[in-house]
Amino acid sequence: MKTITSYDEYRQCLNEDAYSVFMYTTDTCLDCAYAERFMPALEALYPTVHFYRVKRGDLLVAFKEEPIDGVPSFAIYKNGKRYGLYTNRYRKTVLEVKAFFDKTLNKNN
Repeated sequence: MKTITSYDEYRQCLNEDAYSVFMYTTDTCLDCAYAERFMPALEALYPTVHFYRVKRGDLLVAFKEEPIDGVPSFAIYKNGKRYGLYTNRYRKTVLEVKAFFDKTLNKNN
């Protein structure tokens, strides 16, 4: 998973001609650290999808543009259009995140 470090890079990734998953995180979030441990396994299941990490400390403006209601949160974009958003204040399990990916990616293919 690539960490996005600038707003220009963020905008460019949102507009890619491939599905892109954005994981919104903070450095002090224990639930984010939990999700980080299972993300490589999920990334391996979706080889054509690009995965990006967006840290609140680096890109506060990105958090303000999305209706983020807790971290970690996930959004899926392609060509500048948001296809799915999974956000709440609760810890997310690998099965919950995978179900969100499956539902969003399969619905839009």
